[in-house]
Amino acid sequence: MVVNRRLTAESLIEVPKRSPVVPNFDGEYGLYSVSTHKVGSGTTIEVRVIHFANNQSVQLTDDPAVHDARWIPNSNDILYLKSTENGQTDVYYARSFGKDHFKIASFDATLKDLRLKGLADGTMVFMVAGLSDSHGMLYNEKADKKPDSGRLFRNWNVRIWTELYREQRFSLWYNVLRQTKDRKWELPEILHNLILEDTIDAPYGMYTSGPTPAVDNYNIASCGVAFIGRDLTKTSPQQSENTYPYFVAIDSYTLPPAHKPRPITVPPNLEGHATCIRLSPDGSTIGFLFSKEGGDLEDRHLYLSSTSSLKSFNFFQIVSRIVPDDDYNPPTTFDFAGDSFSCVFMSDHCGRVVISYLKLGEHKKPVKIFSEGTATAYYPVQEGDWSRLLVSSSSFIDSSIWQIVDVEERKTVRTVSSSTRSGQKLGLHAGMASEIWFEGSEGTPMHSFIVHPADFDRNKTYPWILSPHGGPEGAWTDGWKQQFHAAAWAEQGYIVVLPNITGSVGFGTKFRDNVRGSWGGRPLADLILLIKHLESVPYLNQDKAIIIGASFGAYMISCLCSHEIITRFCGAIWHDGIFNLPTWLIQTDQMVNDGSFGESIFPWIQPENLDQFNPARPDRLIKFRNAPPTLITGGDKDYRSPITEALAFFRTLQGQGVPSALLMFPDEGHWITGREENSLRWYQTAFEWANNCVSGKIKRGDTGY
Repeated sequence: MVVNRRLTAESLIEVPKRSPVVPNFDGEYGLYSVSTHKVGSGTTIEVRVIHFANNQSVQLTDDPAVHDARWIPNSNDILYLKSTENGQTDVYYARSFGKDHFKIASFDATLKDLRLKGLADGTMVFMVAGLSDSHGMLYNEKADKKPDSGRLFRNWNVRIWTELYREQRFSLWYNVLRQTKDRKWELPEILHNLILEDTIDAPYGMYTSGPTPAVDNYNIASCGVAFIGRDLTKTSPQQSENTYPYFVAIDSYTLPPAHKPRPITVPPNLEGHATCIRLSPDGSTIGFLFSKEGGDLEDRHLYLSSTSSLKSFNFFQIVSRIVPDDDYNPPTTFDFAGDSFSCVFMSDHCGRVVISYLKLGEHKKPVKIFSEGTATAYYPVQEGDWSRLLVSSSSFIDSSIWQIVDVEERKTVRTVSSSTRSGQKLGLHAGMASEIWFEGSEGTPMHSFIVHPADFDRNKTYPWILSPHGGPEGAWTDGWKQQFHAAAWAEQGYIVVLPNITGSVGFGTKFRDNVRGSWGGRPLADLILLIKHLESVPYLNQDKAIIIGASFGAYMISCLCSHEIITRFCGAIWHDGIFNLPTWLIQTDQMVNDGSFGESIFPWIQPENLDQFNPARPDRLIKFRNAPPTLITGGDKDYRSPITEALAFFRTLQGQGVPSALLMFPDEGHWITGREENSLRWYQTAFEWANNCVSGKIKRGDTGY
């Protein structure tokens, strides 16, 4: 085993990035992908199969064009998609774990988010997502050569995350995969369009990344398909974030749909944001997560409906009655657990992402069955048997952990694989991370992680980093985060403080909702109280403090720049944040319609709500001259916090004579994770900036920055 004694920017970037592992039907093998970058040499992307009995793995393919590898139900064969340079998608299957590959179909469009569903007759539903043209046919945007690059928009939806909305809509496409007598798989080279209505764009998630990607926003049963989509007739800005659940009854998956998508109603005629839709194993029940319009998108409730009535009800509120409890933590994903009366879901809880089991019944509450680190995925070890789950997770020190969890015993019974051997490969160990509680605003107990260097000696003093998280409805969890890796910063010799301040998820809905109408209020007060609390920690060198924030965390830095407490810091790193609230509100890709600023969903409505917490208010800007030397970083393709915010903040500091530098990436979005070498450049620049600040090479009053 090769051990890196100090985690550097280079060794961090070269840590293999392993996907969650998916077991085959009998739990003997697992399918996963792994991306490995070698600095200066490029990236290798592999699809691999592991044999759980001996933990030996074999490579299925290392073709970077391969994606969406899936077990074919009830077999050890694997189906996968392969993108071509001309925008087409080829379909292959592999047997003997990669020794034999067979191309069985080719489609003239970019297809992804594959699902396979076994039917009673032994055939398999093959379903993918792809663009539809105006005639309801597959659309290949690469093959559609246009004389110009202009794009005309007629409603609020222009940009999302790192992309522009397309003129064409997404749809779901299907046919039947079947096995011949000689065990070969066949797929017709024609796909049926599930959604012929040009007013529905589905599945939701084709443009964004998050806890529920597009493949989790549709589900298949023998009787039909449930999906989450956008209603393109809803053109008002206030409804731009809304998504809707639908069901399409299917008579035969070999034929075009005979029925139109039917909306699933949410009483009492609620509009809002639906995600993560599921059909029960017998196809009788539909479940999905839903948060109402005008509320917090994080406030998800579980809704259930029969496939016959398509009238849903709020299970958490009406049956289990776990809401509106203040300590309720909404699920991010869920699944039916083997029948219509049980489910498993993930949620944030006190700095972890946990997995819980819930028997659907009156007054029944979820029971945590896994609470180690940050869970990322779970699957039944054997198909249809939810008594044991194969859980993928990560921690501050381990990028990928695969474990088997006994649901009834509520405990981990086996660790299948640890990518870094519990951090040992990187010179890390579990003792590096600890937790504290401190008194925040209005006397509220607040949680914070503290990550120390591997060779931490409490008799010494260390420079330290304070890093407020993004969101504001986010949280620091015990997980591996490439965009800000706490252990990597600790290994540069810092103590890293990661507070979960007002607005953080995982500490109950009341704690989360307290940030509404108080963006620059309670969270800022929490940080100031924490800074004062940390004055008594003997191993923190109070003259060598750095503040680092991204997104909402960078907004917190913007707010602190006009407060005297900013003088406690000798340096700052500000990434893709918010500088001027009114301009950000009208430019960001999302419609902020959750009460964050009261009724101020636009800058001209009750502007005092924005002015109250706007860092760029002129009377505050003059105080920015007290800001510490600051590195500003951002991606040109960030549409959540547009790069103009970074530019305005940088020029304000320059105009005030504050030592500052601006690092921009034309091909990156909100996080600098699109290209490994870009991520390396970010870490190298950030490490150097912080080191120069704590060493005194860059200090207040310096010129030439």
